[in-house]
Amino acid sequence: MDAVSKEMLEWKTTESYMVKLHIAHNYISGVFMEQRFHPEWTVEKVKDQVYLRTGTEPAFQVLTLQDASGKTICTLDNDAATLASLGAQDGFTLHCQDTNPNSLAKNGGFEDLSQVEKYEISDEAYEARDNSYRAWKKKLEREEPNHPWLVKIRNMKENKTDEEEAKHVHVGDRVEVLGGRRGTVRFVGVVPEIKSGWWVGIEYDEPSGKHDGVVKGKRYFDAAPMCGGFMRPSAVKVGDFPPLGLDDLEDDDEL
Repeated sequence: MDAVSKEMLEWKTTESYMVKLHIAHNYISGVFMEQRFHPEWTVEKVKDQVYLRTGTEPAFQVLTLQDASGKTICTLDNDAATLASLGAQDGFTLHCQDTNPNSLAKNGGFEDLSQVEKYEISDEAYEARDNSYRAWKKKLEREEPNHPWLVKIRNMKENKTDEEEAKHVHVGDRVEVLGGRRGTVRFVGVVPEIKSGWWVGIEYDEPSGKHDGVVKGKRYFDAAPMCGGFMRPSAVKVGDFPPLGLDDLEDDDEL
């Protein structure tokens, strides 16, 4: 066996030998699921690994090992003991009690973003910057007022996205959409409940849609369950399309 093959075998053997433990913390609501530990790691090394994940220094950790039902098996107070000697198994939980009175994790310190001090800048100071997004946008508006990106932004603000394309679609038209599905147009217009711009409401021939014509409690048209959907006019092709069978393909422009 060459050196590379031997190394791969050792890696696979080690990987399959790892035990998967969850890590819980008294100040952190979430659980670190299925963290990999080697059974021969000592408690000292385990504490280092818990520190990397929770931020609680080993000196302030009181670790207990709990079985899959939540029953405490033992306290990890012997730094020289190994996980194997303590009976650690897949699905068991290492529970960390943080005893640091000044712990940063206290009161949701690692989870509640409202406690994080946010950087603030006055509007005057931001306006004075020459490398800000606002400065770049103003420069673009001066030099290329009809830049496609600016036109798109204006259309979004004015609810005009796909307005021109919508003029060629009418209620009652037979259409085919990207992905091959076919149906009948039941609505053309703006739908404030979803993204800005113009939309085409379609009653599909088969239950390959998203709803029955109702969006966030407001009905725009009638369709059978899962036969309704909204598509951007640019994604709709009008024509003499006979009904087809169910097509499972979906498109990212649909809502």
